[in-house]
Parts: sequence; C-alpha cells; structure tokens
Amino acid sequence: MRARNLAVAFVVGGMVWIGGASGAWADTQTSRRIERAIPLETGQTLRVDNLLGQVQVRPADGHPGVTAIVHASADQSTQAEQLADSVRLALTGSSSQPHLAVVYPLSQYRVYRYTGPMNDSTHDEHGSLVNGVATFLKVFWGGGNTHIRYDGQPVDIVTGDSHKGVSLAVNLVIRLPENAVLDLDNQVGLVSVEDVVGDTRVAVERGSIATVRTRGPLRATTGSGVITIADQQGDTVLKSGSGSIRVRNLVGSIRTRQGSGDFTGRQLQGALHGRAGSGDFELQDVQGTLDIRTGSGDITGRELHQIGSLRLTSGSGDTTLSGDLSEVQTLSVKSGSGDIELATSRAPSMHVTAKTSSGDIDANWPGDRNRQSHRGYFSAVYGSGSHAGDIATGSGDIALTIH
Repeated sequence: MRARNLAVAFVVGGMVWIGGASGAWADTQTSRRIERAIPLETGQTLRVDNLLGQVQVRPADGHPGVTAIVHASADQSTQAEQLADSVRLALTGSSSQPHLAVVYPLSQYRVYRYTGPMNDSTHDEHGSLVNGVATFLKVFWGGGNTHIRYDGQPVDIVTGDSHKGVSLAVNLVIRLPENAVLDLDNQVGLVSVEDVVGDTRVAVERGSIATVRTRGPLRATTGSGVITIADQQGDTVLKSGSGSIRVRNLVGSIRTRQGSGDFTGRQLQGALHGRAGSGDFELQDVQGTLDIRTGSGDITGRELHQIGSLRLTSGSGDTTLSGDLSEVQTLSVKSGSGDIELATSRAPSMHVTAKTSSGDIDANWPGDRNRQSHRGYFSAVYGSGSHAGDIATGSGDIALTIH
C-alpha cells in the first residue's frame, strides 16, 4: 500500500519550512505499508532492530506482529518509490525467539536524513507545547550527526540537514501478546510503550523513550534523550547518557544511571538506586529505600514516608529532605560542598552524628539524649539509639528540624 503527496510550506517565525506527512525535506514523498504477522506466544521473546523512525509498542489483542510504515522522499516520485521499495522486513531466529530486522539499502547509502520527532511531548507533564517547539527548532536548525553501526555497517544519521543523505525512515507498530518478552533496539527516533504486560527492554542511541501503564520488568536505555515512565508496576532499570529521567507512579525497585541530566520521581514505592555524573534528584511522595549519588547536583525529597534506609551523596549540591523519617534505620547523608536539611515529623530512633568543616549545625529534633555540640560537630541519641546516623558536609550548614 502506497501513499504519495507533495511537500507543503508554512511560515514559522517569519521563515518558511517545507515538509510533508513524513517530515522530509524534498519535493515528493511516498509511504509504503508492510504487515508482518508473528505467531508469538506468552513467555516467548521477540527481538526487533530498526535504524531510524518512531516505534510504538502496544498489546496484540489476539494478533501479534509488526506493522512498518516506510517513509521516503526524493526529488522525483519514481526515486522516492524506489527508495521506499528498497526496505524490507527480515524475520529470522526460531519460532520461540523470532528476530525481526528492518533491512535498509546500506550497500547503496550510508548517510540517512531524519526529521522525525526525537522527543515525546505528549507524555511530558512539564509543558508539551514548549518541548514540542524546542524539538522542532532543533531539527530545523540542523540537529547534528549520529555515527552508529547497523547490521554490521557504519552509518551516519543526519538530523535537520537537507543537503546530506537520503530521506528514508521506517515507523513501526509492534503488537505483543501478554507476558511476552520484547528486546527492541531502535537506533534513532522516539519509542513509546503503552498498556503492555511483560518483560520489556528498549534501547535507543539517540531519541526519547516514553512508557505508560506497563506491568512487568522494564529496562530503558538511551544514549541521548529523555526517559518518561508513568504508571509502571515491576522492577525498572533506566539509563540515559545525556538527558533527564522522569518517573511517576511506580511500584517496584528502580535503578537509574545518568551521565548528565535530572531525575524526577513522584509516587514511588520500592527501592530507588540512582546515580548521576551531573544532575539533580527531585523526589515527592516516596516510600521504600533511597540510595542516591550525584557528582554535581541537589537532592530534594518531599513527602517521604516509610523510609527504611537513606544513603545520599552529592559531590557538590544541597540535600533537602522532608516527611516522616521516623522509620529510618540506616542514615548516611554526605555532601562535598552543600547544605543539608532533614525535616521530619518524628525523629528516628538512632545515634546521630553530624559534622561540617565550614558551616553551622542547627539540631532541633526533640527528645535527644547524650547531646554533644561544638563548632562543626554534633552528636545525640534519639529514642533507643539502636541505629547509627551519619551526616557530613565539607562546606555547608546542617539543619535537623521538626515540621
């Protein structure tokens, strides 16, 4: 099935943009639809590889398989059609572990131009219109180059440059049965997962990942892009080389790693293990255990409750926590340079020691015993003192308050 249209032009900020249904920068565009049924059953693994394009993962509703929409653009319609026809779907592997790969004409072309979306504004609670415009402008002004290997061949992906490469991309819709395993590798482009039950693994070299209403183990990795997770039940692993991670309403353990970028978590139940080279951690309405380390960034937690363990470290940045910390049994909060404030409705039962090399200590938790205090040092026992708490900053103030 094929569709064709001419490019259209409209004005943005006094400048003319030329594009069409596939977002390509050429005179003529064409699209081709490919259907591939895959008899995947519960517990079986489907591996999918794609070079560039948007990927949607949805429930199968009794008909598992993959729909591919090939978008191609060229100066002439015959060239665009030949380009679209050069793409095929290759299904290999076994019946219990099928492998679907989108095959591109790599022997003819090694540079591909992509102007599709890299980020998902529809799942962004921080201003979809602004982020959508920002993504569009990034594409419009030239984007950048991504050097990757696909199907064993070196490939360059150019975003927003109308003078390099061929305009060819493949959008996929993957339909999965319940409790199947998906191993998806989409090199460039946005991936969205909705209402899927099963073990889901998604990897993107350049582009964002968004999931909503998912159940089962989830692993999402992007080299550069935003990861947005909403309404997830199951153990979760999230990695971003450059880009923020946003999680809302998650039940299960969560492990995150970011080279640079902020982490935002709301309504989390489980163990959080977070690492960032540079970036802030902002938490709200969280219960479980927290193990967070950032090289440079603030750590903020509000409405914390039923927290069993706090292990927080920032090389440079403030740490501010508030909520009910009375159930904390392990407390270690450290900053190389930054203020530390722990505000709780009830003091935990522990022996607390606080130190600062340069700064003041203001300890107002009630019910302390064996209190020792002098410049840069504080120690006291709260409750039975059955647990140990260690708070330290190289340069900054420390405050223990009741709210």
